[in-house]
Amino acid sequence: MKKKLIRLFIAVGLVLGVGSCADVTDTPEYYGVYKEANIENIRPSSWLREILQRQRDGLGLNRKESGYPYNTCLWNGIIPEGGNPIAKGWWPYEQSGYMIDGLYRCGIFLRDSVLMQLGSDNVGYVLSHPRANGMLGPETLGENQWAFSVFARTLLAYYDYTEDDRIPVLLKKHFSALNDTLTNRQTCIIESMCKMYSYTGDKEILQKAGHIWDLFSMNGGTKDNEVFIHGDMVSSKPIDVHGVTAAEVSKQPLILYLYTGRQEYLDAALGFYSSVERENELPDGIPASYESLFPKHAEALHETCDISDFIWSYGYMLMATGDVKWADKMESAVYNAALGAINKDFKALQYFSSPNQLLATEKSSMAPYGEEGLSRQAYRPGFDVECCSGNVHRMFPNYISRMWMNGDEHEIVAALYGPSEYRTEINGTKVCITEDTSYPFSGKITFRFALDGAPVRIPFTMRIPSWVENAKLTVNAEQPKEYHAGGFSTIERRFKDGDVVELDIDMKPRAEKRTDAGINVYMGPLLYSVDIDENVEIIKDQFKTSVAFPAYNVTPASKWNFGLPENPKITVVNTGKKGFPWTPDSTPVKLKVTAFEIPEWRLLGDTTPGLPEEKIQVSSECEEIEMVPSGCTRIRMTTLPVVEYCK
Repeated sequence: MKKKLIRLFIAVGLVLGVGSCADVTDTPEYYGVYKEANIENIRPSSWLREILQRQRDGLGLNRKESGYPYNTCLWNGIIPEGGNPIAKGWWPYEQSGYMIDGLYRCGIFLRDSVLMQLGSDNVGYVLSHPRANGMLGPETLGENQWAFSVFARTLLAYYDYTEDDRIPVLLKKHFSALNDTLTNRQTCIIESMCKMYSYTGDKEILQKAGHIWDLFSMNGGTKDNEVFIHGDMVSSKPIDVHGVTAAEVSKQPLILYLYTGRQEYLDAALGFYSSVERENELPDGIPASYESLFPKHAEALHETCDISDFIWSYGYMLMATGDVKWADKMESAVYNAALGAINKDFKALQYFSSPNQLLATEKSSMAPYGEEGLSRQAYRPGFDVECCSGNVHRMFPNYISRMWMNGDEHEIVAALYGPSEYRTEINGTKVCITEDTSYPFSGKITFRFALDGAPVRIPFTMRIPSWVENAKLTVNAEQPKEYHAGGFSTIERRFKDGDVVELDIDMKPRAEKRTDAGINVYMGPLLYSVDIDENVEIIKDQFKTSVAFPAYNVTPASKWNFGLPENPKITVVNTGKKGFPWTPDSTPVKLKVTAFEIPEWRLLGDTTPGLPEEKIQVSSECEEIEMVPSGCTRIRMTTLPVVEYCK
């Protein structure tokens, strides 16, 4: 179908005068290690499917509860102005673009006709209302490519799923009308340009995408380039820019590398993300960002938009490099940061969250954004600024979209782990791989192969995470093979119906001392937090709240002020709980950890207190505390001080 479409595109391009046969290749080059699988082939199951159902039934189908612009036509018309007096003209299109992208992908994974129709209706309106110059999107956006770049991800997902042949033709016209001198977030249109090149082989699109980035970043960059001058990126210079800008713009040279093979593009992205990791990254895998990136410390905040956007960008790093660290970061971000930033019924979220948040209230945010900004750490349906209420819908679909990837010659890659299925067809044989697992709570993962025809040769690749000490791989109960941490391992064989591959990843709990301050406890990809009882105030009568969709002020109702020795004793407790696993009461795994209470470490104001001095001496007796997965919590103390016992 895709080759047929390429020929159709060439024919239409010649008629329209926007291309020639010499400008098109039937086999676009690809320089990455892995590539995206078609999302239609991926089917989440168990709790992963349930979290999408909760997303749909919560703020997804009730998006008006989040307020403007989610109570408007979105991209299926012209969004009325005035819904937020401080909003810039492009804000509601960026915000609603996030939501449409997330909910449309959620609909594909659930095969939900209502959510899929939402995407179809918005795509249909945009495609049927091009501007006179061929550009897509409302006239009110002018030359602004950032908001359209967000929505264009829905166009690409829609094309993946439907192969609607209007999309390559109309996007070609849009790209042809672009100004070459785009800057900062405007350059994010490069993502769509490169993806469309991969479909059509139209070299003009790729050449223009590269030209836009080169003008912006190379040879000293443009005068309004915030932090993306090529030399600064390569040298891993510390970054001071909005977190969304960091995640979104930095991946453009990375995407260009995938389709051009130019090493300087990859070097820029690697240097940039090295700086983020060194200067800003918190223990849940997401950088500190009070809107702008911020130096890391225990109670530093990150914006929910950044959770979605960095998960997406890390996926491109994984595809380009094949380095497991990026898959590890994606899992950490989802299983810790993303799940920690939502009420588990998906009827409320945080704008700002933190690995250490003793308070989640309308007064607890330490980000300096005035009276309205104080409430951004509470769990609410909506906020004074609306971006996170849209972007939260991309977190889990983004993750699921990259769980399975493809390599060369029919290679199937299990890149990120969780209960799911992957379906494809190889040489006329339909193949279904079922991933049966309770990961991330257990390291036992079973892949069951179902084929409707003759055996087929498949290179089947699995990730061995970097935190693993040992992993064992067994095929059809044969003698297991042992693997060590930090790589991808491939079995290449003729798979037949009924084959079973079992991966047993050693999940030992571990304590890791941070380079900035404090100590964290992990098991597998899960970051653990002190299990704190909650006091909860339910708010139903404020702006963007209702009886069915309230806001919550959450404060501690039990002790939280503990420190850990450098090598604490950790005991794994399997609770035997079944069902949805992401609450303190329902988690299947808890840890018991030796700790010391620090009486002088107290809550003195409306914000989470910082850590006491390093290696503080305590005289309290050692006790055993319970820790639960950070993603199960709403309030949490995750990075704890290192203590020395002194009686």
